[in-house]
Amino acid sequence: MRPETMGRGTELSAAGSLWISVFWLIGGALVASAASSDEVLRCFQCSDSDISCGSPRNPLGNVLECPNSTMCSYTERTLVLNGREWTKTLRGCANQVQRTVDLVNRKWEFGYEVKDQYEEGCVRKDKVNYCHCRGSLCNSSSWPSVDFRLLIFASIVRLLLLSG
Repeated sequence: MRPETMGRGTELSAAGSLWISVFWLIGGALVASAASSDEVLRCFQCSDSDISCGSPRNPLGNVLECPNSTMCSYTERTLVLNGREWTKTLRGCANQVQRTVDLVNRKWEFGYEVKDQYEEGCVRKDKVNYCHCRGSLCNSSSWPSVDFRLLIFASIVRLLLLSG
């Protein structure tokens, strides 16, 4: 067959290819989100008693699984000793487990419940920053982490608005 007699396929406009890209990107993000939702939350842990935290060999602490928490915590305390200012950083799973006591059939039953009691973000009180964040290993710094899917979605919306 000669090239001039071959049928032409339909051409895809720039907007059409953009919509296909958007479809695949959103689908991939949803699949990744569903796959990661069953995983146990992991947070960096760095406590008062751990002297290796903050060192060049272990700057963020150790990774800890948090099956009884939905958030990670980051606390930064500032102390003044001998005229010098010192900062101590604590990281770990947010303390969300509360003990419950119920009277059932004239017997006390003790249990535990995970309460979602913290807002995401940081609060400063008496030279201490108390931060809470959602997502595995989000407590690597005092700044709340931003979900990459949100950035991708915002970029796509911007592209759609500019192309339309």
